[in-house]
Amino acid sequence: MVSLKFSMAKRARSSVPQFRIRVPAKVIDRLRGRHVLLNLSNRNDPPCIKVAKIADDVSFSLETTDRIIAEARSANALGHLKRLFELTEACTFRTKNWLR
Repeated sequence: MVSLKFSMAKRARSSVPQFRIRVPAKVIDRLRGRHVLLNLSNRNDPPCIKVAKIADDVSFSLETTDRIIAEARSANALGHLKRLFELTEACTFRTKNWLR
């Protein structure tokens, strides 16, 4: 199981919170440089789709100043990324193009 810590902080000179999570050491070599598509919206919310590049961490704007919506989007992003990290860690084969 992957243990994750994430933060929801604001950038300097911005009132919009940012999602940020460190990529676990066990999977960073296999995922670094890849892009991930995240659907962060709930059923009744306006669409929010992000494409984030995986480096030592994954970070992006939550695109709202509403705290409740930002927390929901953070939870969605955390769920998506946690599954990605767990599946990557569990994957036993290694090929060059397995995650295109």
